[in-house]
Amino acid sequence: MTIRFRAIFIALIVFTILVASAPFTLGLGSTAFTYEGKCYGFTDGVWECPWYEYAAMQIFYSGLFAISFALTLFSGWLVTLGLWFTKRRTATPDRLPIWQVVLIPMLGCVGGAVLVSALPILINIYYKFQHIYWKLVP
Repeated sequence: MTIRFRAIFIALIVFTILVASAPFTLGLGSTAFTYEGKCYGFTDGVWECPWYEYAAMQIFYSGLFAISFALTLFSGWLVTLGLWFTKRRTATPDRLPIWQVVLIPMLGCVGGAVLVSALPILINIYYKFQHIYWKLVP
């Protein structure tokens, strides 16, 4: 049994749209159910705020939550494109056997875990270079 690349790409596009719209949807949903006229800061305490400020904070925190899903989906796209490029010159360039289709989410999850783990390291390296740059520039 084989699956067409078209079906895989459509599924990935749908997942991408869902992951991209999740922070906005979750933030507005959270605002609709939990807004009481007050904003809660991490170290600032509690203050009166309008609903759009509360919604902006909820969307921001939902976006932070969605980073790991986005990185996993990104690695799934990379695996799929890699399989697509390697299958282009074979006898069945538009189809994948089931065992290779199963590899897409498996390798996507592994790649996403690696990217999520590497993200703090890359951020640390970036800030080290910024620190060195600002010491050199008068």
